[in-house]
Amino acid sequence: MAKVQAPVVISANCLLTGAVLYWGPDGQWCTDFAGAQVYGDLDAAAVAVAAVTDPAAVIGVDLVPVRVSNEVVEPRHYREVIRADGPGASVFPGERGIVRVSV
Repeated sequence: MAKVQAPVVISANCLLTGAVLYWGPDGQWCTDFAGAQVYGDLDAAAVAVAAVTDPAAVIGVDLVPVRVSNEVVEPRHYREVIRADGPGASVFPGERGIVRVSV
């Protein structure tokens, strides 16, 4: 696995809903990628990860490499682009209602 390079944001999934979350500059989890706190220093980001990891609330806390261009923050990896866009559209009705498929 390649070493993570700054800048990064902190991402996780909500334990109860599975929603993709990002750690914001206000000290709260948010669902909007644009609202994520950007860390230019990996050591500071690692300290923040340790502080925000709460196994009763979130899982999969991780550093996500981003690029910043003209003050616009974008994920560097296509996986994170997909995660940031949220779940895919409802594709077809299932036996118990709508089935949601992330693509």
